Amino acid sequence: MCIVDVVNFTSIMLFYLLITIVALCVFLWKFLQWTPFPKEIASKNRLVIWGHRGYPAKNTENTLPSFKEAIAYGVDGIELDVQWSLDKKLVVFHDFDLSSLGIEKQISQLLYSEIKSISLKAYNKTQNSDFYIPILKEVLELLPPESFVNIEIKSKQLFCNGIEQDVLDAVKTFKLGSRTLISSFNPLVLKKIKKLSPKLKTGYLWSLEDVPRWLFPHYWAYYCKPDTFNPDINFVTKKQVEWAKNKGMKVYAFTVNSDTQLQTVNQYKIDGVFTDDPALIKDNNK
Repeated sequence: MCIVDVVNFTSIMLFYLLITIVALCVFLWKFLQWTPFPKEIASKNRLVIWGHRGYPAKNTENTLPSFKEAIAYGVDGIELDVQWSLDKKLVVFHDFDLSSLGIEKQISQLLYSEIKSISLKAYNKTQNSDFYIPILKEVLELLPPESFVNIEIKSKQLFCNGIEQDVLDAVKTFKLGSRTLISSFNPLVLKKIKKLSPKLKTGYLWSLEDVPRWLFPHYWAYYCKPDTFNPDINFVTKKQVEWAKNKGMKVYAFTVNSDTQLQTVNQYKIDGVFTDDPALIKDNNK
């Protein structure tokens, strides 16, 4: 190969290398950019209060009386957890199993009729037959026109299993699109929600406790492009809050149940809180 051929070959390789670098830069720029739009929920010029699983300080969490109590108190929105039962019902319950009710079985291993029966017996402190594990439809029926709902999709596995579409169908049935925030610790779930319903608001849950190690970095938000960042109040840093706000996200912290935690909220200028006791937060944040 002569010197001219070597020069030409080198020039061509440099040209293709330059093109590759430019394409990579464009890809990374597009990947790192998104425009969050939590407008409806974020329009409040004060701390947004979410009833975490209803109003657990007054009634058993994730039950209809607990949600009714939170709504009656006047929270901005309620937060709840959903997962599939064996017969694909959208069960409103936080834990993946019923060990807290004395049954060592997974929600996914039981028919909803069995889950309801078990919870009716476990929650028999009163004669109120509303104390049981409900399905999502029953909770959404309670929402007044001005209330918001944050639906956390529970996920034990990395890849989506189809529950996302069922949740979206429920939201559509009750015409709650503009008043719904879908949250999850799993960025793949949130990515799927955005793919299925681009205009629906999503919130990326983040913690250093009880989550897989691969979810520790909060930068997963660049992948799922959420509208809100929902961090654990016990681990969030001021730097993370500032990062989220600079990206245009609102920050809603969980679970804020003490004066000390509320001080952190105010110090970091966090936009809203998930709490077991809305009255405590409201009384101490006047």
